[in-house]
Amino acid sequence: MLRALFTLCAASIVLWGQSFEVASIRPAEPYKIDDVLSGRTLVGVKLSGSRVSYGSVTVRTLIALAFEVKPYQVKGSGSLDSGRFDIAATLPQQATAKDVPAMLRALLSERFGLVIHREMRGYEAEVLSVAKSGVRMTRLPPEAPEKLKVTGAGDSHIEFEASINAIIAGFIGVPHGLPVVDKTGLEGVFAGSVDTSRYRPQGASEPRASFRESLDQLGLRLDRQVVTLATIVVDSVRSIPSDN
Repeated sequence: MLRALFTLCAASIVLWGQSFEVASIRPAEPYKIDDVLSGRTLVGVKLSGSRVSYGSVTVRTLIALAFEVKPYQVKGSGSLDSGRFDIAATLPQQATAKDVPAMLRALLSERFGLVIHREMRGYEAEVLSVAKSGVRMTRLPPEAPEKLKVTGAGDSHIEFEASINAIIAGFIGVPHGLPVVDKTGLEGVFAGSVDTSRYRPQGASEPRASFRESLDQLGLRLDRQVVTLATIVVDSVRSIPSDN
């Protein structure tokens, strides 16, 4: 009996350690892109000191952040994208950014009634890897800020200082609607540039080849493959969270 009580207490301590100290959830108001670009409105995630904010995020996005997968790896009903929420949460003392996903999982369980199971599923994807020629970017110090500069006629020259994730999100995007899987093994911030003007065939209806040749300037390549990835399958979730 004493052992069982100790186990229960220990479990409670672990759960408490993985929960936000305070969390407020409210429906997000429609936003204007100018407000997002100016920083007046948050769309996404911001961690500042002991405070973490989620701006205009869907339940699918929250689940992806909580389980550290991409949104396309979250499967469930259309209600996962039916609403957007603003969340303001406070971390307990001594908690770090690494603890946030576990705390978000607890919040989704407690406030949204989230129940999931995991599966391995195959996805057709664009796999990003280092080309045989090697990386043609310069590694910067870890604390270097990320930035992007676009110049030239028709935005034909792009200079950037960014992580691979930022390159995928801002430059590569999702070609032909397919997810991009990073298998470069590159970590940190890199500086590079791309000149797209010489890779723009006249009258071409298919931009795929020019896009891939532009990547070659960075020492990167994309290959379409079927990859097996961990998938979060939502068994049940409330579209409206419980009260704050």
